[in-house]
Amino acid sequence: MDFSSSDCYRFKTFIENMNDAIVVENESGELVLANQAFCDLFNITASPDDLIGMDCSYSAQQSKHLFKDPERFIERKNEILKDKEPVRHELLEMVGDKFLERDFIPIFENGEYVGLVWVFKDLTTHYIMESQLMMLTEKIREQSLTDSLTGIGNRRYLDSELPKYCDYAKRHNTPLCIAIIDIDYFKSINDEYGHEIGDQALVHVANYLKASVRSSDLIGRMGGEEFMVVMPETSLADAAKRISDLHASYQSPSVLNKRMTFSVGVSCVLPERDFKTSLNSADQALYQAKREGRDRVVVSED
Repeated sequence: MDFSSSDCYRFKTFIENMNDAIVVENESGELVLANQAFCDLFNITASPDDLIGMDCSYSAQQSKHLFKDPERFIERKNEILKDKEPVRHELLEMVGDKFLERDFIPIFENGEYVGLVWVFKDLTTHYIMESQLMMLTEKIREQSLTDSLTGIGNRRYLDSELPKYCDYAKRHNTPLCIAIIDIDYFKSINDEYGHEIGDQALVHVANYLKASVRSSDLIGRMGGEEFMVVMPETSLADAAKRISDLHASYQSPSVLNKRMTFSVGVSCVLPERDFKTSLNSADQALYQAKREGRDRVVVSED
């Protein structure tokens, strides 16, 4: 390729002023043109003019340590040069959490291969911003599914996760039980002690549940003074015993000078019916516990 003509001079001036790193090679693999952006990107102290005539294969070997997978960088470069097919927007990951986008443009004159152009674009800022956006989105999502007072899942979280637990139980033919827990006479606690103490009582119950359930269990605050515990791979008899033990072991928070109790309704999710029906059965069992005097566990007979 002859860069002595006025057209090529204009091309040289054009790429020298581009932000993207550009390298032009001739058919023999010698560098015939590069810009300062290329030198800056690959930490080359020489000027672009000093690089002219350099063996580009040697240059690639000297620069491969800058990439996360150095040997794959060389291997892929050789594949591209062999195929001589255009490559667009190929991502390259460098050390130091740096990302490049590479384009390969083969040059043909009258059907004869005469050289190529490499274009490298630094996408590091883009990927950093994308990563930060993903982290922010995940944080917002977690916040939207977390009860701000107790730190456990909220109603939206329960509505999102419970169907997954039920689907798993049905697909694997394993038992699944639900317990709905309601603090007894909670309104009177708020009225007598104030909402700040009432909030501490809610946090106390949430912390007790977190410490008492298995890591595989699902817990959440349904709203107000109601909580839910979902127990996968647990029969109704085992769930009844677990919840009864949990209920019997509970001790009121120290901020109250009277005993605080809760009532519980327990049901089993049956394969032949919708989980909402099982949820309603647990709710009905809870109402029964309330009618029978509160401070007790009632297991659904459905």
